[in-house]
Amino acid sequence: MRKQRVLLFDKDRRYAESFASYAARARDLPLTVRAVSTEDALREAAGEGPVDILLLADRSLPEREELLPEAGKICLLAESEMRHVNRSLKGQTCQVLAKYQSAREILKELLAVPSDPARGGGRLLKSRVLTVGVYSPVSHSKKTSLALALGQTLAEQKAVLYINFEDFSGFEGLLHRRFEKDLSDVLFHLREGDPALASYISAAAQRIGGLDFLPPDCKNPGELWDVKTGEWEELFRVVRENTPYEALVLDLGSGLGKLPDLLAECDIVYMPTLPDPVSRAKTAAFEQMLKTLSGGELLLRLRRLVLTDLALPESDDRFAEMLPYSPFGAYVRRMCGEDGLV
Repeated sequence: MRKQRVLLFDKDRRYAESFASYAARARDLPLTVRAVSTEDALREAAGEGPVDILLLADRSLPEREELLPEAGKICLLAESEMRHVNRSLKGQTCQVLAKYQSAREILKELLAVPSDPARGGGRLLKSRVLTVGVYSPVSHSKKTSLALALGQTLAEQKAVLYINFEDFSGFEGLLHRRFEKDLSDVLFHLREGDPALASYISAAAQRIGGLDFLPPDCKNPGELWDVKTGEWEELFRVVRENTPYEALVLDLGSGLGKLPDLLAECDIVYMPTLPDPVSRAKTAAFEQMLKTLSGGELLLRLRRLVLTDLALPESDDRFAEMLPYSPFGAYVRRMCGEDGLV
């Protein structure tokens, strides 16, 4: 995926240089940042090539608009409460961002800002988004370990968003973190018709290694059962069209009322199971249900796995981060290669 070129103009040289320095280290984000602090340097930088995003400090705007270069998007960094003020420059409406937040949050918001509608934009230019599902009708199958290892493996080569759909994911305990925003909040903004939903998703996303994930619904266990198919479809559409993610990993739980519809969103579904008679019977019943509902079409997307003999990381403190480097992770890496995912 080609990295988008950001040109930052801020007369506060220290801020501009600090921002560009951070962006240079954030290699997982598909952006390059060129920062300048004088109008002469702005003109020079504009001549170096096309500008995808022009990022302007609101207190550093040139007196004459014609000094600004053409850009696919124009965004303002505001020092005061200006987030909802409409401002137009070069014939397009500017997105206003809070200047004094972390550089990473600003970069993630930039990626989520659609092109100006008057310029025919709205969708990010990228190839089709790969969607991988992980589901099991049996317990203790290492399903979530598989989904996390899979997501981190894919994230070595592309921007990946992992979403966990379980009622009790245990992520706060597993990762030793508390989450201010989670999937429940994302669904609230979706139902409110928030036009900045893509930005909210980017702001809510957390990281495990190089993998972005939406914190699971920690506030309202059972809420996911009531989410309508159309709401899931709209969420996936926004992620696919208006965020930089090139792949989705869906860690699906059994308490989902629309499970077949979610499986239908996936290009491939990995189904870890167990070899005992009860697990085999549950797996067969699940496959029969899919055959009845879809005429067998969904069965073609399933890949059944037995993962019982693969060793997981021994460390509890960094279990999720160490998954790709364990024997379990080595197996997942080979599997991704065999299936053409990497």
